[in-house]
Amino acid sequence: MRSSLRVHGIYDLRTLGPLKETKVHHWVFDLRPKSLNYIPSYKLEEILQKEGMYADSVTLHFANEKDFIISKVIQDLMKAYPQLEGRLFLEFSDQELPTFYESFDLPFFWHYQSVKNTREILASPKLKGLIFESDFLDEILGSDVERNFLMNLFSFNPTLVSRPIEFILNVSERTSFSRTFFEFLDFTMISLVLGPEMEVCYRNIDLNLLGQKIKNLKDKEKQHAHSAFQ
Repeated sequence: MRSSLRVHGIYDLRTLGPLKETKVHHWVFDLRPKSLNYIPSYKLEEILQKEGMYADSVTLHFANEKDFIISKVIQDLMKAYPQLEGRLFLEFSDQELPTFYESFDLPFFWHYQSVKNTREILASPKLKGLIFESDFLDEILGSDVERNFLMNLFSFNPTLVSRPIEFILNVSERTSFSRTFFEFLDFTMISLVLGPEMEVCYRNIDLNLLGQKIKNLKDKEKQHAHSAFQ
């Protein structure tokens, strides 16, 4: 395992405090209007103008959004903070054609789904990585579904072997880790998804809890990395 950590669902400046203190520099912003972690693009611009220099990467999460809206967000963001060049990525959790994802001319992450266009999406030269939900893995690990899943993932999609694709594990405060997660795939990154269970009240992150959760995740990374060499 060679993973690092990113935090998904940042919606205010104060949340960045624990991230900077713990050296978590991969940030994901949720631009899905129905998400509890939704952040308006103007607010995102303000955050990056003040703190963007600390980000190694900034990822924008969309789903079922119009292409012209996504393009406008990207254009406005690059205008407000041009230093993002080379550090800006997209994330999608819908089921569009690969040409849709490629039209923005940025590397993108895709939440893995078994749909009609899966093979075409996985072959996209703009695909940077695949995202897997820990809840999904909990359901299939150790079953016949797991073996069939991995066989289909790699046997029918040889491009995943021939080029460097990142595998990201989405986790939350509720996720209970097992070594099996890291035996399933060589995850390159763990993504901590902020949720209500990490808030003091609505849209008010418990900063102490967030800092402790990040520390715990980093400790687990070290444990599993050490186990891999035993």
